[in-house]
This record gives sequence, C-alpha cells and structure tokens, in this order.
Amino acid sequence: MSVAVITPIKEELLYRGVLCGFLTKRHHVLVGVFVSALVFGLLHIGFPITATVIGLVFAIIYYRTKSIFPSMILHMLWNGLVSITVFF
Repeated sequence: MSVAVITPIKEELLYRGVLCGFLTKRHHVLVGVFVSALVFGLLHIGFPITATVIGLVFAIIYYRTKSIFPSMILHMLWNGLVSITVFF
C-alpha cells in the first residue's frame, strides 16, 4: 500500500512540485522537466533508465496540466502495476 499510495504522493510533491517547479520558474521548462526526471531516475537505483523515462512522462503531465494530481495518480497506478507484477 505504501509503495502504491504514499510513496508516489511524496515523490511527486518533491520531484515535480518542488524540483521541477523551481527549475521551470528559474530557468526553462526543458531544464525543469529533464533535470527532475534525471534526478528521479538516478535515485531509483535498481532501474534508473526506466525511472528516468517514466519521470519524463510524469514531468510532462505535470507541466501540461499545471497540476500535480494527474502525475500523482499516474504514479500511483504505475507503482501499483509494478508491485502486482513483481508479486506475481
């Protein structure tokens, strides 16, 4: 439950809400999107390339919708799917 609900909330608030938001305001949207996705990916040690790609998707959704909630919900669904796949 924590991996599929709490972790995505915390990570989206941190990586998209804080990091991507800050970098987008200070620099350019591409800097915010790519840097936040790269940091997200590098901190997911077991699968950094996949995490970077999905981080790009989350960041683009965050930027396009101007809301953290769509990326948060997709992140929850993603983590839930991965958890179920690993479990079975």
